[in-house]
Amino acid sequence: MDMQNRYDELKWRADVSVRYHSRRQGFYNFCHWLAMMVVVLASSASVAAVAGALDELGWFRLSLPAAATFFGLLDFLSGFAVKAERHRSLVGNFIIIEQQLVKLRSTMTEEALVDVETNILTIEAGEPRVRRVVHAICYNEALIAAERDRTYLVPITFMQRLLANLVDWRPSLLDRSFAS
Repeated sequence: MDMQNRYDELKWRADVSVRYHSRRQGFYNFCHWLAMMVVVLASSASVAAVAGALDELGWFRLSLPAAATFFGLLDFLSGFAVKAERHRSLVGNFIIIEQQLVKLRSTMTEEALVDVETNILTIEAGEPRVRRVVHAICYNEALIAAERDRTYLVPITFMQRLLANLVDWRPSLLDRSFAS
């Protein structure tokens, strides 16, 4: 593979990785926000229930502290904020790689490309398990953004797209030819 193709391939990997980790960070930030919103609302309503403002809603009054506890525990045990921060850090690392590649564009050498590839492999070694469906979505986004041939788009079903951040729904349906 010539140096220009290697450069393009490294740039592509960095671009897809930035998209992937940004998407995962956004998902975990949303989960954390949603859990904390439920905790705050349920806790506030619990205070109102204790004060007697919701006496006519007996079952509802009892469910509020349970909801606050459940969602607080879900957020704590799932570590949504920690996971979001991890993906934010990975986004930053891949943006640094993209910046290195921009600087290399005019003075590309074999040694410089090997250094960038080594940096990418080091970052990828510390990544959490990749959700293949989310990766395929990001691959498609990058393909469209780069105005490449749309025949290479990976077909993704509605259910795969809907559940992508929660579970890899039938990843065996994904075209195995797309770059990983």
